[in-house]
Formats: sequence, structure tokens, C-alpha cells
Amino acid sequence: MADAPSGDGDDAATRTVDEGLLIALTAVRMAVKNKIIVGALRDRKPYVPEDYLDAAREEIDSLATENEALRSRVVKNADRHATGKDKPLTKNQKAEKRRLELLDGVYQHLAETLRATRNDEDEVAELVEIARRDAWSEIGDAWTTKFGEEMLSAPDPDYERKKAGRIQELIYIDLAGLAHRNDPPRKHTRRGM
Repeated sequence: MADAPSGDGDDAATRTVDEGLLIALTAVRMAVKNKIIVGALRDRKPYVPEDYLDAAREEIDSLATENEALRSRVVKNADRHATGKDKPLTKNQKAEKRRLELLDGVYQHLAETLRATRNDEDEVAELVEIARRDAWSEIGDAWTTKFGEEMLSAPDPDYERKKAGRIQELIYIDLAGLAHRNDPPRKHTRRGM
């Protein structure tokens, strides 16, 4: 099949590759953002950009490989629909051939562009930085929502009435228990000897 579509398909192919790249890199950013969030909240691990550069490259590789597999399927499909050289193609067959040539070129070019992006350190670093900002923004929004609601909620009408009891519990239960745990162990001595 052709490496790239020709004629009027060039504009459509270029636009399709550009859109495909935008979608693919958005998916990579979202995957990296989710890894950053999980790393921060679940695993309690500090943010180290290098940890996520490799993750971004792996995601990009996966998408490039997926596009290469799609291209292989298009080529096989085109071979299956090819007619003998002595028969002229019908109108529908010509349209299908143009469509498959366009897809072949799109998948090939998108895979190549993804591989080039994967190898561009600055591009990958920028992608990870945007993912980091998105992750912290999402964490901050969740934090604000959770604790903002608690702070804005109406105070307990019985707060003042129950305050004295809470202070007594603090003194006689919580602080006493804490003091007891921190007391040095007493040595038992025998009297009378």
C-alpha cells in the first residue's frame, strides 16, 4: 500500500493525523495524571518527575504499537479486497481502495509521529509537567470540595451545650490515658526486707 495518501486526501490525512495525535497525547496525559494522583494519595510517594517520564514513554509506545497493528489490519483488509489485474475496479471498489490507502497512511504516519514524540525529551517532559499540574489541580479541587463543605456547613446547634462535656472527656479520658501511657514504669520493691 502507499506510504501516504496522495491528492485531495493529503489535507484530510494530515488533519486526521493531527487530531489523532492530539487525542493520543491527551490520553497519555490523563494516564500519567492518574498515576501521579494514585502515587500521591494511595502510595504516599513524593513526586519525582523521572518516575513519570518513563510512564509517559510507555503509554506513547503502547499507542504507537496500537496504530501499527491497525495499519497491519488495514493492509490485510486491502489485500483481501484486491481484484485481479485484468478486471477493472468498480466505483465502490475504487472508493474502498482510496479509503484504505488513506487509513494506511494515517496509521503509519501517526505511529511514526508518536515514536518521534516519545523520543523527544522536551516534549515528554512538558507532557508530564502538564499532567502534574492537572493532578494537583484535581487533588486541590477534591480537597476544597470536601473540606469546604464541612467548613460551610451550619454549626451544631447543641455545640455550646455539649462543650463542657467534651472538655471533661478530654481531661479525664483522653489526657488521663495519654498521661498513663507516658508514665515511666514503676519498680516494685518489697517492703519489710
